[in-house]
Amino acid sequence: MEGQGRRGFSRASAALRAALGGSSRPMRIHRSHRPSKRQIFDARGAHDRYWTTLSEGGEEGPCGWLKDRFGLSWQVVPKRLMELVTDPDREKGQRAMAAMLGMRKIEIAELERAADEVES
Repeated sequence: MEGQGRRGFSRASAALRAALGGSSRPMRIHRSHRPSKRQIFDARGAHDRYWTTLSEGGEEGPCGWLKDRFGLSWQVVPKRLMELVTDPDREKGQRAMAAMLGMRKIEIAELERAADEVES
């Protein structure tokens, strides 16, 4: 889509909406290396579906970041991550954050295991 200007980005946005289930909600797409979109999900299935669809033909990055097949950057984040890293028990939050920093796709079960580990 390189060199197609605004029309190319409109096509990319329409293709992504169709691939993600035909959402009629407009998507804001920016032409830069900054995040084009950050998605935060309550439901596990929605998180998995977005990650799989957006990373298909693209490139996975660290900490929930990916570039889609159009070269746009996304961060796909389960809401549970925010709950874990802001836990009132600071050590638990730090363990969750440390685990997330080693991930590509954010895996809640692994974060919860790491947060609940007690160092002896």
